[in-house]
Amino acid sequence: MAGRVSARAPASAANLGCLFDAAAMAVDAFYDEVAVEEKDSGGIEVEAAGSVPSGKLNVAYAAVAHFTRKVYGREVGLKVTVKKGVPVGSGLGSSGATA
Repeated sequence: MAGRVSARAPASAANLGCLFDAAAMAVDAFYDEVAVEEKDSGGIEVEAAGSVPSGKLNVAYAAVAHFTRKVYGREVGLKVTVKKGVPVGSGLGSSGATA
């Protein structure tokens, strides 16, 4: 593997008092993490745990495929690993942090 990059998105609370979406805070107790690494073979692979869809059913697949076509003119060999930590339906921004 030539390279790997990862990012974490924390849970959040955006409706603080009367400020509605004008003020928000990160909740460091939960986070989603996405890691992308180069593969020796071609094609995009998306791996996710639990009830999160893997492969072409995961929205990360479409995002990575679009990005690589725009940047490289083709899909390149990448493995995307999604770790979902923000509870879905909790009001903590799971849809904004999701992959």
